[in-house]
Amino acid sequence: MVKVESFDHLLGQIEMVKAKRRGYLTNFYHDRKKVTLWVNRNILYFLSYEDTLFVLKQNNDFFSLFYCTTDFEQLRKTLPLLKAELAETILVIDIIGNNTSLSKTEQVFLDNSYHNYASLFRMSRAISEKEIDTYSNICFATPEDALTIESLLNEYFDPLCEQIPFIEEIDEWIELKHILVCKEDEFIAGFLIFDLIGITSYLRYWFTHPLHRDKHIGSQLLRRFFFESNSAKRQLFWVLDDNENAIKRYRHYGFESENMYDNVLVSQQINKIK
Repeated sequence: MVKVESFDHLLGQIEMVKAKRRGYLTNFYHDRKKVTLWVNRNILYFLSYEDTLFVLKQNNDFFSLFYCTTDFEQLRKTLPLLKAELAETILVIDIIGNNTSLSKTEQVFLDNSYHNYASLFRMSRAISEKEIDTYSNICFATPEDALTIESLLNEYFDPLCEQIPFIEEIDEWIELKHILVCKEDEFIAGFLIFDLIGITSYLRYWFTHPLHRDKHIGSQLLRRFFFESNSAKRQLFWVLDDNENAIKRYRHYGFESENMYDNVLVSQQINKIK
């Protein structure tokens, strides 16, 4: 594997695939800021075979896999080469799209001995009225909360399908006032992380500690998130399709499913971590 030296270094490799002018397929949509963070952490690599570029982000026990290729046939031809070179490595890939586009890409990986691990779908709602803030026990996270939030994310979320953020990203969300927390005696009983981008509000992570369930903390966090989204026109997020409790609650608040899915596949048969 070749270590990526900068965003422009990676962009140059991607442009070489596009320059073939034989088509272009990819699941890599990350921007300069995200890629630079990975580069600075020395966790981003690439491998190139014929008309396909594979980008790999190193995590604790696995690599997140991205591809840039000219067509499905080239992807099908080069996946065995990747597997031969990284035979003992767990590779995790997110295949995102609607029902029509998703199945063809997914089948290429299934035919190359990848396995279904998890599936998410997107839910959204249009914001029709402003929310009133009546939840005084919900506040913004402070820099002192960052390490605790990072620890809770690593303990209670599945890194293979929920893309755990790095501490640098948590610090930035705190600075932007995009992390809401509920504390009881200085203990973080729940938190919610979100982004506001243009007219869209994105719910990233929503968590209530198991020791503090049935106290309506989750609903209070969500209502405060609605209030903080008053400047947006639309709210959306991804949810695991087996998280029936969360899906039921989202529907209660007016969210509806979209025809957009994220199927997570792994190169080795493994059980869900959490």
